[in-house]
Amino acid sequence: MNALSITVNQYRVFLGLLGAYLIVHFGYLSFFATELFSSSGMLPAGDLSPLWGIVPTLFALSDSPLMVSVATTSGVVAALAIMTGRWSRVAAAWTLFLLISLFVRNPLIANPSMPYLGFMLLLHLFVPRLPARGAEISTQP
Repeated sequence: MNALSITVNQYRVFLGLLGAYLIVHFGYLSFFATELFSSSGMLPAGDLSPLWGIVPTLFALSDSPLMVSVATTSGVVAALAIMTGRWSRVAAAWTLFLLISLFVRNPLIANPSMPYLGFMLLLHLFVPRLPARGAEISTQP
């Protein structure tokens, strides 16, 4: 094993930790989602965001309190899928789109972890399918 290779089990541990972080993130966010992201919250109109209309967002369809609550709850479900490895690519794509949508709706939620989190989800979309347990994933061409 060279310095840039990881085993499948190590990558699964990474996905488990990433999923656990996302469960906590969306779990706590769901308690405040209507105040932060819905039309009855602190920014009543989505077009108050400077990113509105530039970046596609889920909340262009509806930013009602119910829609926002369902969206953040779906983030918890997607995080569970990432953590367990079932439908993890679909869940990573949905989670990435959801994080972008939440940021576009309210850019005041920006924090230093968001670019790293988005990049990890994006990279997971391009990692080859995981081989059998104990094999290596090499970054060498």
